[in-house]
Amino acid sequence: MFPEFGRKVYRPPDGGALVFSCGALHQVTKITRGKRYAFLAFLYGEEDAQKREANNSRLHIGERQYLGDQDRLFPEDAELHQMTHVA
Repeated sequence: MFPEFGRKVYRPPDGGALVFSCGALHQVTKITRGKRYAFLAFLYGEEDAQKREANNSRLHIGERQYLGDQDRLFPEDAELHQMTHVA
């Protein structure tokens, strides 16, 4: 549901997805059967990527888990990344 635009409830078909801008105010409803999965992707241009890189040094150590060589959630992926990407 997107409260700013009314009370219509959107339900994609089984195996489908609902894709929308992260700027849209949204609300989810209770799961009554099956499972809900969320895939959060952030797409941005070169200028925004440069800003993000510049801001990385300001992150608290606990917030750096998304950085490739410091991945605390999947450390084996970070090791693989280091082995396959030569600077």
